[in-house]
Amino acid sequence: MARLIHDRTAQLQDTNALLATTQEIAHLGSWEFVPQTRTIRCSEEVYRIIGVPTITGTITLNRAMRAIGTADRRQFLRTFLESVRTGAPGFEMVHRVIRADTGAHRWVLQRCIHRRDPNGRVIWTRGMVHDISDRHQIEESLRFALAEKSVLLQEVNHRVRNNLAVVQSILSLQRGYLPPESRAYGVLTDAGNRIASMSIIHDQLYNTNNAAIIVLSDYIETLLSRIRESYAIPGIELQSEVDSLTIDVTRAISCGLIVNELVVNAYKHAFPSGSGTISVVAGRAGQDIEIVVTDDGAGQKVRSAPNEERPTTGGLGRELVDQLAAQIGGTVTYQSEPGTRVVVRFPASEPVPA
Repeated sequence: MARLIHDRTAQLQDTNALLATTQEIAHLGSWEFVPQTRTIRCSEEVYRIIGVPTITGTITLNRAMRAIGTADRRQFLRTFLESVRTGAPGFEMVHRVIRADTGAHRWVLQRCIHRRDPNGRVIWTRGMVHDISDRHQIEESLRFALAEKSVLLQEVNHRVRNNLAVVQSILSLQRGYLPPESRAYGVLTDAGNRIASMSIIHDQLYNTNNAAIIVLSDYIETLLSRIRESYAIPGIELQSEVDSLTIDVTRAISCGLIVNELVVNAYKHAFPSGSGTISVVAGRAGQDIEIVVTDDGAGQKVRSAPNEERPTTGGLGRELVDQLAAQIGGTVTYQSEPGTRVVVRFPASEPVPA
């Protein structure tokens, strides 16, 4: 019997030593609180975390509370008592502790559970204290870096927007020296509209918390509003129905330029009589996003090719539409007579580079 007791005692000591070593490596201590005696028993690692010599036996609740930072002590007690009062199984909290040896603050994660009697009264509370100071410092550094990045990106977008506005103003001034019926006047107007479509993107990015995502409906509606103001033809009605989709900035710029080219082309060429309707519809189509621009104007003849239909006219604007659609992995389909209908379809998610 004595031999058995000796062996079991040795095994228990080995187990306790292994547990203590594991806690030291993980910077994770354990404790137990007994409400009836208001005493706490802690593992060695708890004392190492708070910077005091290991204490044999129990310590009082008041002494244990002195280790918690003054700013967090009241919140810790409030959270603890609230979990007891409401019958919660336990609680979790991140807070600071003050090391007794150096006075330095350390960040810890506390998790605990309550054991209750049949009447719901807490018999004991057991918990763990995990020193997460290193992780907390890394997280703070990352938060600071992200905040700094956001400010820098907003500043970049602000500067780009201003530079584009300067270019627009220069084109507008140069256009003022030309007769409105001249070809150069139209070229400068088109160039100004293209720059405006890119400027809107940077304007939205400057006024949002997300510097990588654009709400497609807001962007296209703003773009169409500027086109209406630019051409201001009373007989032409511009309608739109755009779902509230989000899209990355790179593809949003391409979408804006595509919509700009198609709508401006309709304004300029679809209505010889000076009246008609242009419609812009954008939304999800299965796994894709589809943008459809239609008009009820004169239409254009198209010629068939093995895998596509393209208008016989269009110039630079049509070439831009095709190239921009190809850049975002999309396709363009042209239909005409009566009116003109152009469908641009591209994947909803950004393709992953090979």
